[in-house]
Amino acid sequence: MSAGFFFFLCFVVVGLIIWGVKVRQDDEVAKINAMSPDDRLTYLFGPRNEHLVCPHCQTKGLVHAKSIVEAVTSTGTVGGILKTNTESTTMVASIQHHCAKCSTTWKV
Repeated sequence: MSAGFFFFLCFVVVGLIIWGVKVRQDDEVAKINAMSPDDRLTYLFGPRNEHLVCPHCQTKGLVHAKSIVEAVTSTGTVGGILKTNTESTTMVASIQHHCAKCSTTWKV
């Protein structure tokens, strides 16, 4: 098997993977667009909490909330000196809120 054929085969496999991801994304977008506005907000931002007040527009009952986990990367410092080669990534859990009235999203 020649090197040219191997590179061609790798190119075809990568192309098929990218095409598969694109098809899945299109299906997801079509599913979200077919939802009602309230169902879309619940799907994207979690269920509505009737007791929460939006700190931006002061509206009560239109705030959606869901738990999220995200990777946070930080660069370490030693004795006040920035060490650029010390980088750590940690997973941080927080709660994401979204107001349906003013469309503001924030984390707590």
